[in-house]
Amino acid sequence: MNRKNGYGEAVLGNWSAADANAVPGMTSQLRPFSMTGLFSDFSTSGATGGAWRGNADDLAQWGLGFTSPVDGRTYHWNTDNTTTANNCLCADPALDDNNTIKEDVNAIYLQVGVTGELGKMPTNLLVGVRYEETDVSSTSNILVPNKPGGMVWTANNDFTIARSATIQPFTEETDYNHVLPSIDFDVMLTDAVKARMSYSKTIARANYGDLYAGATVRGATGSILIDPSTQASADAQNPALVPLESDNLDFSVEYYFSDQGYVSAGFWEKRVDNFIGTTVLQQNLFDITDPTSGPDAQSALGFLQSSQCMTQVTAAGEDVNAACSANDTSLFTALAMLRHEGETGGLTAYDGSSAQILDMENRFDLAGEADDPPYIFAVRRPVNQEKAKIHGWELGGQYFFGSTGFGIQANYTIVNGDVGFNNNAPPGTTQFALLGLSDTANAVLMYENYGITARLAYNWRDEFLAATNQNGSSTNPYYVEAYDQIDLSVGYEFNESLSFQLEAVNLTGEDVRWHARSEKQVVRVEDQQPRFAVGVRYKF
Repeated sequence: MNRKNGYGEAVLGNWSAADANAVPGMTSQLRPFSMTGLFSDFSTSGATGGAWRGNADDLAQWGLGFTSPVDGRTYHWNTDNTTTANNCLCADPALDDNNTIKEDVNAIYLQVGVTGELGKMPTNLLVGVRYEETDVSSTSNILVPNKPGGMVWTANNDFTIARSATIQPFTEETDYNHVLPSIDFDVMLTDAVKARMSYSKTIARANYGDLYAGATVRGATGSILIDPSTQASADAQNPALVPLESDNLDFSVEYYFSDQGYVSAGFWEKRVDNFIGTTVLQQNLFDITDPTSGPDAQSALGFLQSSQCMTQVTAAGEDVNAACSANDTSLFTALAMLRHEGETGGLTAYDGSSAQILDMENRFDLAGEADDPPYIFAVRRPVNQEKAKIHGWELGGQYFFGSTGFGIQANYTIVNGDVGFNNNAPPGTTQFALLGLSDTANAVLMYENYGITARLAYNWRDEFLAATNQNGSSTNPYYVEAYDQIDLSVGYEFNESLSFQLEAVNLTGEDVRWHARSEKQVVRVEDQQPRFAVGVRYKF
């Protein structure tokens, strides 16, 4: 999988509605419309309905060519951006992301089927096992920090990350293997009743978006030798993620009460390990070293806490409490003088004056060196850390009414999980919860005769959790409210070669509504209409 992303923006000259009459030609590119009028199925009382529409390309071309001063201001695009150079509305040629993930999977599978009897009851047994080996290589082309001096201390609490001038590939690799057994067994309890039991172990691999290599590194806010809480952070994905592992168990009983009818009931359970959560890991990245806590920094700190420092500062008439204290400003100054002794006179020339502090900050940047320790970042990244159990019931049945061609089919699924979202938890609390779990049901009226196949289906889904930890520090959940719709499909087989199809989805135009912790916290509304499709198929 290769993913490339190039981002660019062309900044307008801060136009707003207040400039409508002042900027010639803009309003002629726009037309008014009612925003709330688009949502006829929802109450929009109290919402502002007025809005404007325009063709984005036409507006952009107009903006590129308009630089006339208005009311003492100049309205123009930021033509320094590469996306608008030479009046070109195009992608930025400098890619922001270029990620490649390669997965090599080797597998072998063995299966054995056995028929027999349990007493006088016919049985079928199917036993299989699959072994898989997977090698993962994830490469991201990024501006890799310099080694070892990637962390640069530029002033008391100011840091930057020094990166190489060219984009370089950064690769992380991992491998894993799985043994995946499966067993299926069924027995005819009577001529009309069949019981089934099955067990399997399955896997689901992580999304590609969680497997990118590299990390986004941020600068520190101080020396960790002085205050560990000033530690720098980083955001990273995790190519070492392993798949979710699920142990699946199913029991069901089917009763065939006629040649064309049956009812069934089943219980199922899934126990899943390795759900992906988010954690903060303490680790070094890109071999970056820490200039604030190495041997030189410790020597400088030792000097600041010595009697020699007090003597020199007192002799210079400076404030001993400020100049000889363990803070970022004095440590930076002392370290700069220690490392550049030939230019500064070294620590024997230290007096902690404001002039000396400013001089050191203006003249020197302090990069990590080979003898400095690795810098340990607080890295936020996805990890395999959660487990959950899902279980439920499935009820179903089907029946055709003799030779009329008409039949009915119905199913109901009950789903329960042991990890849900606590709406009463304080905002800001990060929670892990299972997404997409809900009861579902459908009922279908069918017709199959004279080359005609028709299905009129009622589908219902109960409310379910669609996302967690949204809206930044609010960490809100997003719920999709209970929803139903009616679908119709009709097919006609004219002959063995020619057939026609008609499909109507959401015949009654049912709508979808999302909310957060409370139903009053509307997140999203979808004002939907029926969708139709017509098809013709011909087989040669």
